Amino acid sequence: MAEATALLIGRVTYEEFAPFWSTRTAADDPGAEFMNATAKYVVSSTLRSADWANSVVIDGNLDAQLTAVKAAMGGDLMIMGSAELVRALLSNGLLDRLTLITHPIVLGKGKHLVEDGQPSTPLSLVGSQTLHSGVTVATYAPAVEGR
Repeated sequence: MAEATALLIGRVTYEEFAPFWSTRTAADDPGAEFMNATAKYVVSSTLRSADWANSVVIDGNLDAQLTAVKAAMGGDLMIMGSAELVRALLSNGLLDRLTLITHPIVLGKGKHLVEDGQPSTPLSLVGSQTLHSGVTVATYAPAVEGR
């Protein structure tokens, strides 16, 4: 979170986060100040307005919209959740980094990071960490061709 200037989230994640975080304070949760004060760009073709503080809906050409947002804000966008959005960004080569947090439990069901038929995206590991709980945090960047 410390590196992020703004959040980029999909509509479903927005609709889950907004009612929860908008009522939280730093006394409730240390992350509340970041979640409420930080600019949030909500990618949606159906949502027309976003009432959660500092939220803006973006629609249309995702590549052009993200390029404009990144140029205007001058920092990193962080995505939380938003599996469908991450899939779209991966497919279109729009992710600079991908951090996967893996918990040591096998569920046997859930959302997939990629869908059948989605093109492959070569990645290079640029950092990793294992927490005391067994959770791993692995950060990837697009692989450089020829490596």
